[in-house]
Amino acid sequence: MNIVIAGRSWLRRLRPDFKPLEDIYNDLYENRQFDAVYALMLVLSCLIALLGLLVNSPAVIIGAMLISPLMGPILSCGLALTLAEWELGKKAARNVVLSVVEAIVVAALATALSPLREATPEILARSNPNLMDLLIAFFSGVAGVLALTSRKGGLTIIPGVAIATAVMPPLATAGYGLATGQWAIFGGAFLLFFTNLTVIVISADLVFLFVGFRPRQRMQQHEHRTLVRYRILAAALILAVISIPLVRTLLTAARQTRVRQEITRTLRATLQRPGVSQVSTVEFDLRDGEVSINAVLRTTEFVQMGEVHSLEEALSRSLDRKVRLHLEQVRVEQDPAAESARLRDFVASVIGSQPPAGRTPGELLLDLGSRTRAELEPLLQPLGVRSPQVRSVSLQEGNLLAVQVAGAGARPLQPDALSVAAASLAHGNGSRVQLGVTLRLLPPETAPPADLISFAPRSAIPERIALERASAWLAPWSQRDDLTLTLEAAPGASEALTARRLAELRRRLPLKIEGSPARDSALAADTWRLRVQQDLKVLGEPPANPAPK
Repeated sequence: MNIVIAGRSWLRRLRPDFKPLEDIYNDLYENRQFDAVYALMLVLSCLIALLGLLVNSPAVIIGAMLISPLMGPILSCGLALTLAEWELGKKAARNVVLSVVEAIVVAALATALSPLREATPEILARSNPNLMDLLIAFFSGVAGVLALTSRKGGLTIIPGVAIATAVMPPLATAGYGLATGQWAIFGGAFLLFFTNLTVIVISADLVFLFVGFRPRQRMQQHEHRTLVRYRILAAALILAVISIPLVRTLLTAARQTRVRQEITRTLRATLQRPGVSQVSTVEFDLRDGEVSINAVLRTTEFVQMGEVHSLEEALSRSLDRKVRLHLEQVRVEQDPAAESARLRDFVASVIGSQPPAGRTPGELLLDLGSRTRAELEPLLQPLGVRSPQVRSVSLQEGNLLAVQVAGAGARPLQPDALSVAAASLAHGNGSRVQLGVTLRLLPPETAPPADLISFAPRSAIPERIALERASAWLAPWSQRDDLTLTLEAAPGASEALTARRLAELRRRLPLKIEGSPARDSALAADTWRLRVQQDLKVLGEPPANPAPK
């Protein structure tokens, strides 16, 4: 082989640090063979990577990267591009294509036979590439070729390059997406692999030029010299095309980061007070121009609903989009002894005498809960609340008794009617009462039930009769903003099919659906259940001059 070496003096001084060009060429030329050993190593690497993805084990995935034989033909493609050698490039490209097809088919078949089919975080991490993945692939390709061409250090560098470039796990993820019908995962994973492949080939071409490889003289004088002359321009064009979806993904991730920072900053600045309250967790979902926030506040003094609504409005202005804030408040005791004494005094004021000595705060609240339950049942049953259960009773600042009740009913509660029940409870206790009711709305007694919607297998369109029955049940409440509609789905459907079904129901049902469907193994295949819930909180005030007990 006639290899042209650049004549720059600084490159000649570096030549002793690199292998002879003939040795480098021979090493890569041998990797053009697609033999039985290569195919077996590819199958083993693919299966190890897939198992690591399904069990969400990074260590197992790293093991698959270390034995993956794909780096050989990929770097051979880079050398063929540098030398403009069609024979080497054709065989190396053929090996890459056969390897990709084999890996995806093996991963798809193994996924179809596996009992584990859920998308793990490791799978999802490889289905949404961004511009940073392109940079990782570029620097990894540079390091890989330097390790291959260097006289020393190759054995310690190449494993790290294999870990960073990760050409096999994206292919295994693509096979998983193909087998489960999750085309978003398949497309994202294949885009990640194609990005790694293209950028490594381009970076390898640059490094091979650096170490001294040049196109053969006869090729420079041949009809293909235009291709050789403009290969850098062609490589730049390919990189630009690949970068378009990667930049969009990166901008989306950056926007979510900014939204998270703004939400966290606003919540902490508004709600967090040293020694009184602390924001412990913040989660949000950015979808369809709306931000749904779930936050947990540990506090000694509960935040009123008016403050929560004001905070929603402030976040809506700062984020320039609608915000729904669900604030879960966890009461913590600032002084256990003082809290116990205050609770004993309150119970004494309710029952008209001091409770027995030695009763713990938990026992006092239990007694208070039993008394409250007995008082609430005759107040809530006329409102249509079936089987009311007192979930919690707590004493807040200012002797405000907070009572949380759960029940079921055929129709939503009216706030005015519930306020009457809260006022009656406050009159009986002689203190202010905050009555919260979580009511699950029961469907009419029809066969089949109106809260069940069925789909044809592998179809995203709900059956017409079931959809009409459910819509007729929900239509009278379409204008109410105190109702929450959630879904439960039978397991087994792919994430892509579940997403399409959810989009159809959001478009067709009269109530807004919150979140994604939960899994319920009790449901029949391709059947979903509608759960409608009402959450109300009202304040009951005692009479100005209560009668003596």
